[in-house]
Amino acid sequence: MEIDIRIDNDIYLTRTSRQDKDALIAYMNDEELYNQTLRVPKPYTDLDAENWFNYILTFETENNIRKNWVIRNSSNELIGHVGFHFPHGLDSKTAEIYYWLGKPFRNKGIITNVVRQFTNHCLTSLNYNRIEAPIFDFNIASENVLKKCGYTFENNLHNHYTKGDKIISAKMYAKTSGQVD
Repeated sequence: MEIDIRIDNDIYLTRTSRQDKDALIAYMNDEELYNQTLRVPKPYTDLDAENWFNYILTFETENNIRKNWVIRNSSNELIGHVGFHFPHGLDSKTAEIYYWLGKPFRNKGIITNVVRQFTNHCLTSLNYNRIEAPIFDFNIASENVLKKCGYTFENNLHNHYTKGDKIISAKMYAKTSGQVD
């Protein structure tokens, strides 16, 4: 598999592959991951994985914009995902980062290294001016990752998201091209 971004000797980012479907389904069915994300369905099924692959492959082909990377370990296993959305339009120089890591790989500094290097890559090599990171206000783990990666807290977003029947407030963090590590 071709390495797109090397994080360290054991972790790297590549394109998504349908061969990752079983691992994707297993990780997406983690209750903690479900609680910390906005758009992950519960339960996460084979059909959800197929829809996700179809969306990613279509989006990148039609718009010629890469927005998703699989986080892999030295055994070439999918262990997580990082990418961005375009809430301000495809031509904007602002992107919104998202990321997740499979449960067995958490609390080892992996996602902090991925977010730091991926953000710097977006701000330097991809020439974005700003990377935004809105997170649920109760997502302390993600907030700690962002702080370690040099993101700045900007404001509280009261009643910002709706997930099922819950209204969720968020916090906005961001990093700009002038803050690259």
